[in-house]
Amino acid sequence: MFNKLTVFILGAGASWHYGYPTGENLVRDVIAKAEKIIGIMDETKYRGLQYREIFEQISYSQKKIKNGVESKILYDEFYKECAELARRLRQVNPPVIDYFLGQNEDIQDIAKMLIAWVILECEARYGNRALKGGNNNYNRKRMLEDSPDLEKRKQANGPNYIDLTKYNDDWYRFLLYKLTMGCKEPKDLLKNKVRFITFNYDVSLENSLAHGLRAIDFFQKNNSPIHDFLTEDRFLHVYGKIRPQCFEDLSSADFKEPHSVLQRPAWLVPILNNSYEAAAGIRTIDPHEKFKDEETLSAAKKLIQDAQEIYILGYGFDRNNSERLNLHRLLGAADDRSRTICFTNFEDRQAINKRASEIFFNVPYKFSPADPLVLSKNNTFYVKSTRSTYEALEQDFDFL
Repeated sequence: MFNKLTVFILGAGASWHYGYPTGENLVRDVIAKAEKIIGIMDETKYRGLQYREIFEQISYSQKKIKNGVESKILYDEFYKECAELARRLRQVNPPVIDYFLGQNEDIQDIAKMLIAWVILECEARYGNRALKGGNNNYNRKRMLEDSPDLEKRKQANGPNYIDLTKYNDDWYRFLLYKLTMGCKEPKDLLKNKVRFITFNYDVSLENSLAHGLRAIDFFQKNNSPIHDFLTEDRFLHVYGKIRPQCFEDLSSADFKEPHSVLQRPAWLVPILNNSYEAAAGIRTIDPHEKFKDEETLSAAKKLIQDAQEIYILGYGFDRNNSERLNLHRLLGAADDRSRTICFTNFEDRQAINKRASEIFFNVPYKFSPADPLVLSKNNTFYVKSTRSTYEALEQDFDFL
């Protein structure tokens, strides 16, 4: 069990293990979705098919129809917005999409809908693969497909293709074990002193814990505490989330594109409608928009201040994000409280070393590759792992 107040701060690298994109891949995926819509609209128009009325069924469009925009104009506007989003993203080619959208308010709505499409598709892909056994992190395959090395690209899809089930990616299993270890009766689950602060839109963590706990008969008895454990305040999504609850089956949606040209517009409509609905729960990294949810930020800061153990996983120490959580003050070595702060820096990137060192020690050089992986000041221990999130919890952090 988590007997000490333990707080996890999760960045995009933590969700990478479950097939969700980070930074540049999300930019590429949004471009691909915009161009997919353009392609389908071009295809139907070229073939003389009358699918304008189908595209008018999209919730994103209906909102504008209600505001008095004619359907013919709306159809053309929808096409132009997708084309403009793809064009600007290709020209700017930002490392992450969030700041770009903060500077381009006129295309934020269409971009949020396509971000939601990407995440929902990742949910479905991972859920469908997981049903067949194994962890099935699609990002492993994608790394090979994107490699400049021809042999690696062949490995991704050739006769000696990569077996995704052989990788250790499911680090949520360690949480499940820790949560249940030492529970003498079902309600002891609620005694776990653990909270999660995430910058990610997906709910893969909550979903995985929900299904894992449900698979243990012990916690299904005597007024099961599972629902109470998975309450809103245990998981703080700083920038919103893709769905309001985590108990749903994430493998049910069908994102497989039909081969028939005639079926593609009708296939696209429910996907865009679901994405439009999901997009309402997310916010981009906009200097003005991000301060809207002060309640969540205040709760997150209070948890970080009180925590005895902190795990910062898959987080790049983005300066704006760190500033919003006031990490410099809350995690700096200025006080004499006894606690442990563990963080991952996969592949030991020097930029992350510097940013982490500035937050913890107010200088940029404490975590260079030549330095020890464990540092201390006053009564606080700072532990760095240069491994993946899974390997860090398994081998470096004495987590279990």
